[in-house]
Amino acid sequence: MSAPVWDEAERIEAVARTAAAAEPFDLLVIGGGITGAAVLRDAASRGLRSLLVERADFASGTSSRSSKMIHGGLRYLGEGQFRVTAEACRERDRLVTLHPNLVRMTPFLFSSFEGGKVPPWQVRAAMLTYWAMAGFRASARFRMLDAEGARRFSPDFRREGFRTAAVYHDGQADDARLVLETVRNARALGAEALNHAEVTALVHEAGRVCGAIVRDRTTDRSFRVNAHTVVNAAGPSLERVRGFDHALPHPELRPAKGVHLVIRADRVRAEGAVTFDAEDGRHLFLAPWDDLSIIGTTDDFTDEVDEPVVTIDEVHYLLGAANAAFPGTALTTNDIVSVYAGVRPLVAPADASAPPSSVSREHQIYEDPSGLISAAGGKLTTHRAMGESLVDRALAGLPADRARAA
Repeated sequence: MSAPVWDEAERIEAVARTAAAAEPFDLLVIGGGITGAAVLRDAASRGLRSLLVERADFASGTSSRSSKMIHGGLRYLGEGQFRVTAEACRERDRLVTLHPNLVRMTPFLFSSFEGGKVPPWQVRAAMLTYWAMAGFRASARFRMLDAEGARRFSPDFRREGFRTAAVYHDGQADDARLVLETVRNARALGAEALNHAEVTALVHEAGRVCGAIVRDRTTDRSFRVNAHTVVNAAGPSLERVRGFDHALPHPELRPAKGVHLVIRADRVRAEGAVTFDAEDGRHLFLAPWDDLSIIGTTDDFTDEVDEPVVTIDEVHYLLGAANAAFPGTALTTNDIVSVYAGVRPLVAPADASAPPSSVSREHQIYEDPSGLISAAGGKLTTHRAMGESLVDRALAGLPADRARAA
């Protein structure tokens, strides 16, 4: 089944259909990033009458400003987040199968250096564990490299203090295209999706959320949407939407900003992605992206939710770390083609002093007394599983006949 034509005329008709709808939607999804798109597709695949509204454009926020990786989360093993890694490995493999046009496997170089955080035995142990979590598939095998092998992989990579390295494979994806394809698939299954449609209030009856007031930002006209269940997938703006329902006694989200630099691929020679550590121990990477390379990423708590700013200090931090990892390249700001920053909607850690890199990427679902369901945390890689679990939770708020049908 192909998706309906998706142009401005169709959008106008979709807004009109939504505003005039006599029957409530089974599910109203707020947020047009990867999580909201996954919820919409999962709900539509179960035959639920579903609507997604996004106040800007689809994938205009964090879901187009990621590191472009569909990965199992090798570094999470060092944080003891084995469940996150196991789920991410499973979901990565599913996405490679489901979206071969959007997700591709890429070789990654993981190294150990004298004085570094990872001794040689841990490199091999991490690789074996990672392979095991991928079910010991042949395509997930790794190989150990000596200094000469690492030099062949990346002639510009640091040699001083080298001890050992391994090459393994993880995925890369066009994050924005993945969102659009997911929404498109949901529409082909009968769902509605409106961009530039902003929720300005939630509607309550008998203490329960039963819809929202939506403003069409292209015409400045507002209309009411009725729904049996409302899912808040607004990412870093999650608590803003929850604020329409009730005042939060304390923040439960701790957004973290990740800055990336984009340079020409020929400035650093590498057969694939290369991971390395900054002087402060932060795990960084350089990854190929067509004729460009992405260097990332910082990880700092932030209050910049809507339009995160890339500062010159953050640029210099990444350039300094990259020049230490690739000492002959002498990268400067003149080499930068572009910069961008995304904001991760992390769940606030119990320990307020915990650094962002140690905060679990496992998603968490909140259900408020009004029935509003919200999702925080998670990763691009695990969006499908998040969507499934959110729809499972939402079924409890549906009339019995609609829940049985799903």
